[in-house]
Amino acid sequence: MAPTITTEDGAIDRSTVHRSSSDSVLPTGFIDNGADFAITLRRPPDQVFAGDRFDSLFLAEMIRQSTIMICHLGYGVAPTQQFIMLGLGFEMTSPQRLSTRLKARAWAESPRFAADGQLRSTRIRFEFNDEQGSLASGYGDARIVDSSTYRRFRGAHADAQPSSGRPASNIRASQIGRHSEIDVVIRQVDDETTLDVDGHHPFYFDHPLDHVPGVAVIEAFRQSVAALTRCPTAEFETFDAVYSSTVEFGTEALLDVRPRPGTRDVEFIIVQDGRHAVCASAKLQTSPSTSISEDPVRLIDELDSAVGV
Repeated sequence: MAPTITTEDGAIDRSTVHRSSSDSVLPTGFIDNGADFAITLRRPPDQVFAGDRFDSLFLAEMIRQSTIMICHLGYGVAPTQQFIMLGLGFEMTSPQRLSTRLKARAWAESPRFAADGQLRSTRIRFEFNDEQGSLASGYGDARIVDSSTYRRFRGAHADAQPSSGRPASNIRASQIGRHSEIDVVIRQVDDETTLDVDGHHPFYFDHPLDHVPGVAVIEAFRQSVAALTRCPTAEFETFDAVYSSTVEFGTEALLDVRPRPGTRDVEFIIVQDGRHAVCASAKLQTSPSTSISEDPVRLIDELDSAVGV
């Protein structure tokens, strides 16, 4: 397999990470070493990410984009193929460092190929570093299908569009550690928390999607903890999600938050149309930010009391 190289100050084609705007492309360089892949990445000046810390939304989007890019550039997956993300997870090792340029080593784990040699599914594992050392590790699980198979899989939801607008959320951006109200992706309905992503959001919907993006679901989990514990900088130290089905537009998606009292552990479920669409588990960071010191075990106990589990 011949190495594919792009210069660090050059541009990765935005189509290889499924983005419409070049400003939203995180990888800046890619090398196929045969046994593994070397990637350089940047932190763009996008206000959706936290400006004072290495946050889970940025990490999840790095994993998503890099997984797709490796499948395209490293395994020759055609642009016409469709991706279904089946899972995503990570562990932050140095969340307090805010680096603008990062490097990653990545490798495919148990790739599966069709009879014609085309990649059909794989787990891509990552180790992320900056000039000071390790930042995080993670993985992305991808299944690749052709367009006709994807349309059969999506059924009546194929080509669905997000709603044209939404009323302002009843949760303020300041409550969940974001700067803009459009970045709030949850809403309180009576005693329940629901997923509520603005269909005009320039980050989540900068490219066509017929479902709620998976990284928005991860951010909704984080925001639900931040809102319920009244700790805007609440963050994940570890996170693992399994996407059993896509989260659809136009149907209420409930966030079921299940803390484990006396620990830093939380479990999450997205319930839509009576089914479990996404199941995830996480451990909260011991120090959500460099400026605020919270006891995560106490926060979990407060969360347990707040949701009445």
